[in-house]
Amino acid sequence: MILILGGFAQGKSEYARKKYPDRYILDDYAQSFREKLAAGEEPEKEFEEILRKEPECVVISDEVSSGVIPMDEFEREYRERLGRSLVKIAAEAEHVERIFAGIAVTLK
Repeated sequence: MILILGGFAQGKSEYARKKYPDRYILDDYAQSFREKLAAGEEPEKEFEEILRKEPECVVISDEVSSGVIPMDEFEREYRERLGRSLVKIAAEAEHVERIFAGIAVTLK
């Protein structure tokens, strides 16, 4: 598995499609996670199943760790749970990259 992180509109998806054209790409993990959490689902469990089925996939997600802590209770829960999920994915990933202004920085 490969994890690609970065801020909003930094070129993560375009980078992944060019570099890993033959792999399953799980794009916009953060937004999908938010939608499932808002619907009362357990996004961590659902995505763990996807990652088991597609162990060679590329996960693309916005970063959530560098901003202001939200005052809204749902937003805090979302940020906390997504952050912990990304930590777990990064630990299991064979490769982790951060994209900033379309430029990749290898973290792992």
